[in-house]
Amino acid sequence: MNKNFRKWLACSVAITIAVYNAPYSVEALEVIGENVQLEESTEQDQTDTENMTQAGDFFKVSGTENTDWTFSDNILTIKAGVNKDITIEGIQETTTDRIVVEVGFSGTITIRNVKINLSGKDYYCAFKIKNGDTNVTLNLDGDNTLKSGGFCAGLEHTNKKGKLIINGKGTLNANGGHYSAGIGGGQKGAGSNITILGGAIKATGGPSGAGIGGGQNMEAEVI
Repeated sequence: MNKNFRKWLACSVAITIAVYNAPYSVEALEVIGENVQLEESTEQDQTDTENMTQAGDFFKVSGTENTDWTFSDNILTIKAGVNKDITIEGIQETTTDRIVVEVGFSGTITIRNVKINLSGKDYYCAFKIKNGDTNVTLNLDGDNTLKSGGFCAGLEHTNKKGKLIINGKGTLNANGGHYSAGIGGGQKGAGSNITILGGAIKATGGPSGAGIGGGQNMEAEVI
């Protein structure tokens, strides 16, 4: 493949939509410059939230605190714990708190009405999946927004070893900061191993970043 064409995939929009016998169909995909929109009918799950624990002022989380997750210094960390099916519910929009998935987690994370806006805060990533043996199925429920500061993707995943699968019937609006993708790599980060099976998704990269794919001058791999 021509090198310049590969860079175009990363710096403009690099995406393959894969549908593996999903229980609903992807209805529309719109690609405009650095902006990607994937639209589908939405329906919020009515999962019981009585057993969720509040983490800080802006999130409620299922699972066991300190085993499956921790919250400290405005960071909700999903650990490689016992529970492989974690739900994070937003209480209200936050401009301070963020989510990090620890190396070794392998399971499903549902985000329900999670709204994180870290625009203008350089190196602050709204939702970061750490590199390593980490496999995340991100289930979308309700309306979700992930906006990162400069040099970070809105939903950051550059993991060549692990996979990110996005699914569900909710919405996701992911915005990257300067030189970063909406979903995929931050500055000089290649978006890797990302599959979209469902959801209504709008991914917008910052200057020189893909909607879905790599950050500045980086190639996308297995998108």
